[in-house]
Amino acid sequence: MKILLCLLAVLPALRQVDYARFELDSLPQAVLTRYRNDNFLQRLDVVSGVAQASTRSLNFLQLDLNFRVAFVPGAGIDPAVRRMADQFLESSLTLKQYLMRVRDYLHSNIRYSAAAGDQSPAAVLKRGSADCVGLTRLVSGWLDAVGVSHREISGFYFRRDDAGLWQPQPHRWLEIRLPDGFAFFFDPQHRMFSPHYLVVRPGVDFRRVRRFRVLRIDSQTRFENG
Repeated sequence: MKILLCLLAVLPALRQVDYARFELDSLPQAVLTRYRNDNFLQRLDVVSGVAQASTRSLNFLQLDLNFRVAFVPGAGIDPAVRRMADQFLESSLTLKQYLMRVRDYLHSNIRYSAAAGDQSPAAVLKRGSADCVGLTRLVSGWLDAVGVSHREISGFYFRRDDAGLWQPQPHRWLEIRLPDGFAFFFDPQHRMFSPHYLVVRPGVDFRRVRRFRVLRIDSQTRFENG
């Protein structure tokens, strides 16, 4: 037993890594792009005439974000947004804990709604509902309040419809970038991250994107050394 415990102590930590392979009826190369950061990888290819995209992802909980949040706050932040950020910060010693407080608050207090309306952070907080744009802007405000660099990312999120078919939905989320260059995705709407995303090129107008169909998605989870 002692030998087993010693081996477990010295072995690298295992972490859950999720993979997906998309087969599409066409590959909109003018829209999609190869992409890589520290919790997401996207590849595009054509294999035997079939358009394919492959993704690999880690949830932010699998990342090493256990350092203190001690950044310089941004200016011009709505007072209600800043007050909420201060509350998250009071009970957070690390960036991971801060993001977990953000995730939990969104889950309990902000309802997703595609209905049109003001998607500014202050309006979202007051109303208690938002679409993916409003959710992204709200979390952007909370990141600005503690001086964490980030940017908005556009793409597609894939989910099954009532018939069990995979449907691409235009979507918006965040990429957080740390001072040492470490970058990772965080999705305010779904609050975690999975391989069922495809990133599009910056500036893409979704209204002009030709519709494409998903022929098949194969998903797989592995436990790999951290």
